[in-house]
Amino acid sequence: MSVASRKSHLEQSSRTVVAFDEAKVDAIFREIDQCHLPGAAVGVALNGRPIYRKGFGLASMELPITLSPSIRMRIYSVTKHFTCLAYMLLCEDGEAGIDDPIGRYFPEFHPAAHQVTMRQVMGNISGLRDAFGLSFQFCGTQWEAPSTDVIALYRNIDDIDASPATTWIYNSGGFLLVGHAVERISGLSLGDFMRRRIFEPIGMHDTLLRRTDIDFVPRSATMHTKAPGSGYTKLNVGGVVRREIAENLHLRRPPELHFQLDLSHKYGARIDELLSRTNKKKKNA
Repeated sequence: MSVASRKSHLEQSSRTVVAFDEAKVDAIFREIDQCHLPGAAVGVALNGRPIYRKGFGLASMELPITLSPSIRMRIYSVTKHFTCLAYMLLCEDGEAGIDDPIGRYFPEFHPAAHQVTMRQVMGNISGLRDAFGLSFQFCGTQWEAPSTDVIALYRNIDDIDASPATTWIYNSGGFLLVGHAVERISGLSLGDFMRRRIFEPIGMHDTLLRRTDIDFVPRSATMHTKAPGSGYTKLNVGGVVRREIAENLHLRRPPELHFQLDLSHKYGARIDELLSRTNKKKKNA
């Protein structure tokens, strides 16, 4: 058997036949398949090929508008992965190092934070106090402040929660630092950097970084949250403060499943755009 035919035989024998039952997926979301409450958009891809895309429930309880895969939605802390990717691209460019101390980019911080590395910050093992957590404790989650004010807290925080690399502590404020490091190194806003270096090169022209939760973004779902007692209320996470936290990605692709990235930094995106990327990735593999 030739090398080429042996490779083809191995590829065929390694394929797994998967039976996809659309009705079973529908059943999972039956409770939110209605027209009076918030819902969900769902996309499924098999071997890189989109095979299921549906919306259930409402995108907005005010209008009301039914939710579909073509409507942008925030993806919250998934945005943090994109923020880290942005920094890693600068590492590939030779403009930054994964083990650079954060003091290199934030010399104004208290010395207690200087030797923590960017790798530790991105891995949630920095041991730093979470500036967001502290500000939320004292001011609540609805206060408004620019991200520079949140970062400024690190000028005076003179201790840490744990020694670096000794324990894992989720730290949203750390990803704010990563995003601002990208801006200081590149000279671009984080949104512009991601658009130029990540989204435009791979054809994700509808994916964007939302700067606030009070701006207008076309074809965007309203954020809903359970109200105390019963019912729902609009969700405005942290006002302007959330704008720079590398959190809400709004992804989208033309013209079907769309997402949104929000960096409060959060992004907005469409499910259709994410599905399209899995298909292109499969073709290029």
